[in-house]
Amino acid sequence: MTTKRSKSRLAGELGLFVQQYARKAHALDPNDRKYDRKLEKKMKQLSPFELSELLSDAGEEPGEQRGDED
Repeated sequence: MTTKRSKSRLAGELGLFVQQYARKAHALDPNDRKYDRKLEKKMKQLSPFELSELLSDAGEEPGEQRGDED
């Protein structure tokens, strides 16, 4: 995962994973939360720092920059 493209892709997949995992279940469909086991395995292999970086980047728009806003 050294390339910027693969990190960007993983960040996008991770953002989708978090959205699917965090959303509330519907009353009529209690088992409607499916997620990718391969992505879960990749997440477990990441260091805490890398996972934190990917999670913090997942919610940003492509043109946005992180940093202090004045």
